[in-house]
This record gives sequence, C-alpha cells and structure tokens, in this order.
Amino acid sequence: MGSTCIFIALYRSMIRLKRFAVAFYGSSSRPQLVALVAQEEIIDGGGQIEPPGMHIIYLPYSDDIRPIKKRSRWRQRW
Repeated sequence: MGSTCIFIALYRSMIRLKRFAVAFYGSSSRPQLVALVAQEEIIDGGGQIEPPGMHIIYLPYSDDIRPIKKRSRWRQRW
C-alpha cells in the first residue's frame, strides 16, 4: 500500500514538473544506470490508446561510449 502511494506521488510530480528520474536498476553486482520517464494516459474518443506509466531507458556509462569512425570515401558517395 505504501509503495503504491509513493509511486503515484512520484509519477504525478514527474508529469506536473516535466522531469525525469535517474536511478540504478538491476542486481547489486551489476547495477545499470537508467532514466525513468513518465508517460501520461492518452485517451481518444473510442477509449484508451496508451496507458499511464513509466518507461525505463538504459543509459550508457562513460566507458561504453565510443567515438564514431569516419567512413571511407567509397562509402560516402553512396
């Protein structure tokens, strides 16, 4: 009961303030950095199109980001 109330309060605050949350997700031996993005309910005349909730977007660590290699001249023409 308590965790549901906290989740709803967090969700409503994120929608109202137009913010997202950053959190750790997964096991303690290999945590993953994620962004939690709230989504409002979308209702059309015929009913619900998308339900309310949150999306989890996995964020890379700095060592996971690699520089983009330049393409060869042959590939740039096509």
